[in-house]
Amino acid sequence: MRNLISPRAAVALAVGCTCLLAAGCSSGPVKVANPDYVAWAAFAPGSTVTFEGVQKTDAGKQRLRLTETLLAKDAEKVVLARTIQPLGGRKLAPPKVRKRAELARIDPADHPATHPEARITELGEKDLQIAGKTVRCVVREVQVHAKLDDFVATEQDVRIRVHRSDAVPGGLVRAHLWTQSDGGTFEVSGQVVTYRAIREDRR
Repeated sequence: MRNLISPRAAVALAVGCTCLLAAGCSSGPVKVANPDYVAWAAFAPGSTVTFEGVQKTDAGKQRLRLTETLLAKDAEKVVLARTIQPLGGRKLAPPKVRKRAELARIDPADHPATHPEARITELGEKDLQIAGKTVRCVVREVQVHAKLDDFVATEQDVRIRVHRSDAVPGGLVRAHLWTQSDGGTFEVSGQVVTYRAIREDRR
């Protein structure tokens, strides 16, 4: 199960473009706004989002369910609980739960959307149906060549196509993450199946 949704490499299923890149390409100490912090900070603790998708590697594929819940936030970070559960067997496997934090300010090289060498293509808008609701999404593709933090220290070609909406906690509605290196290929694709958005003015 070693390759089952590496929490930082497959962020595409839960956060922003959610795949942390190694900071070795950084051009200096200047920090920028973290898109993943911004996408969660707009919501109150208790907000949650659940994705279902498929992870593909050279060894095969695995269906997955991933849920993230906002536990706490302040001016410096948001704290999230991530639950990952394999699907497709006779019975559901025990879920794995981990906490993670997204800082408000990051090195530009630490996120594909802010990476200095990223190529971002805007692909317009598209409506998606999520739990009976129509969600209008902005679609974009991000491509970058860099090192992925959770993999061995080899460079990867990374391509991420995302559908994003401010109405959904974390911003991500649909994503397809694809990487390739000398070690092989890795893909994760998924879409939100349900979410609970709590705004501060409703508390």
